[in-house]
Amino acid sequence: MNRIKGRDRILAVLCLALAAATVILTVQCVRAAGELREAMQVRDSLSVSADALRGELDTLNGELDRLESERVRSEEDLSDKTAKIESLEELISGLHDERDSLSGENGALAAQLEEANRVADILREDIETLSRRVDAKKEAASVLRERSRQLTEAVESLEGELSEAQDALDDRDTALSDAKKKLMKTQSELKVAQSERNDAMDELEDAKDELDSAKSELKEAREALDASEKARQSAEEKLIPAVTAKITPVQEPQQSAELNDAEKTLLDTLANAPDRWDWIDNKTRLISVKPIVAYYTAAVDGTEELAYNADTVLYCASLIKAPYILSVLCEIENFEKTAERDGEGKIVYRSWEKKYDLDEEWVYDPATMKTDGSGEIQNEEKGFRLTWRELFEYTLLYSDNIAFSQIYNRFGFASFNSLVWQLGLEGQKTGFMYLTARDAGKCALEIRRYFETGSDYANWMKDLMTRSLYGEMIAVYYPAGTVAHKYGWDVNAFHDMAIVEVEKPYVLVLMTDYEDGGNAAFAFFGTVVELTKAVYASK
Repeated sequence: MNRIKGRDRILAVLCLALAAATVILTVQCVRAAGELREAMQVRDSLSVSADALRGELDTLNGELDRLESERVRSEEDLSDKTAKIESLEELISGLHDERDSLSGENGALAAQLEEANRVADILREDIETLSRRVDAKKEAASVLRERSRQLTEAVESLEGELSEAQDALDDRDTALSDAKKKLMKTQSELKVAQSERNDAMDELEDAKDELDSAKSELKEAREALDASEKARQSAEEKLIPAVTAKITPVQEPQQSAELNDAEKTLLDTLANAPDRWDWIDNKTRLISVKPIVAYYTAAVDGTEELAYNADTVLYCASLIKAPYILSVLCEIENFEKTAERDGEGKIVYRSWEKKYDLDEEWVYDPATMKTDGSGEIQNEEKGFRLTWRELFEYTLLYSDNIAFSQIYNRFGFASFNSLVWQLGLEGQKTGFMYLTARDAGKCALEIRRYFETGSDYANWMKDLMTRSLYGEMIAVYYPAGTVAHKYGWDVNAFHDMAIVEVEKPYVLVLMTDYEDGGNAAFAFFGTVVELTKAVYASK
């Protein structure tokens, strides 16, 4: 009887273990089913987002279907085994019941128990086999998930590259559209400019007629002007003694009586400059005409000069900006030498001295300040801000007409008139915008002498003229940084004056009435510069 009870306990323990294993197996199968469902969802997502990888994903779907079929079969096998276990448990329970009532049938029960144990062993082996198959399916699902992750990353990378390529294409389309708009706008502006130029040419012809009639009046006025010149000079010396003391007369260079071959070649080239085009018959026909050419060069030590038409008065355009800025900087330097300063050494500007404060801010108003011609400020909107110091820079770097007009409106012409008188500029007797080539040479020599003072303002002016942005005339034919120059171009005006810092420094001025330059004018300037180099090399 005790042996039977011992076997009953063992059988009970085995049944409990079998039931626990069944529960664990069921949980694992449910988890495996969840993981397989997740793999199927990932598969579906990949099939939608990666057409390029659809073939490989189709293969993966087939594998997943096969695994699903095997999982279903495994679940069916598990269900069958679970049903058998439940049947066995019912049998064991019945055996326990019968054991109490039929103790005499122990032999039969023992046989049945042994058979139940054998079946249980078979079921355990089946469960272990099923567990191994489930583990294998888990590993396969894990491999599939890893492959799905790699495919997802590949798809995302491809989508990113596609997005970047699309963005680049959109940027190029936008740039192309903007360029087309700018081209259409430029073409429209060109048509307007051509119309305005034609109108300006008509006005110029009228102005020339008026100028001819005014010249006779000017001749009479000059006599009266000469009579009052001494009185004016005396008044200016009393008015601005500091400025007149700043400027010293430049030694007049002398042109040699005998010319060498290089000088003769240069003068012959100047005399045979390429023709330019001009309108006749009320601007209905173009003809080639002889250009006006004026040339001047001189060594800075005053030892020699070479001139051609150097005393012909010409409209000088923006050449005038350099000597005017020189006169203003001299005036500012003289003011700062005697200006009142505070405890920190900063200048104290009184109300009538505010014009000397170059750090004061200036604000652009196109309604009252816009001018025609060269420059950068005219392209800015209302409210554009600069300091007065920057206006000086715009004048010499970009030849900006708005900046220049603001400066001479602020500082006036007293210092400039004194400079004109000291240097004896003949072209200024015709008007503010007129110089001869010799006048421009005198201005260049005086500017170079100012550079030699080494003051902060002198170094600043030298740097600006050396970095001047228009280099198609003289400066382009010399090493960078060796030429400080001021160009001037307008209708029938194409000029440049330069200070050339070579082994033997010299100034070089070339003034013409070429129409705003052009290829022929550029080539002519280059030829003249090279011949000038040959002249100084021959000395």
